[in-house]
Amino acid sequence: FVVETENSRTRGRVVSTGDYTQFREIASGTLTLRAGSNRILLRPEGPLIGELADIRGLRLEPVKP
Repeated sequence: FVVETENSRTRGRVVSTGDYTQFREIASGTLTLRAGSNRILLRPEGPLIGELADIRGLRLEPVKP
């Protein structure tokens, strides 16, 4: 999968948890956000074969300088 903003992009890989009721956090990298509102897009990278994932949420954390 790919997570994109207007200024940056990062990639991740979906790993099966074995069941739709089981969830796992996956760190996908660092994004650069501009001041104010940002649009964040989560999408498959390349052709989608079957289901990509059930996404429960997207957590953003500030990077410590």
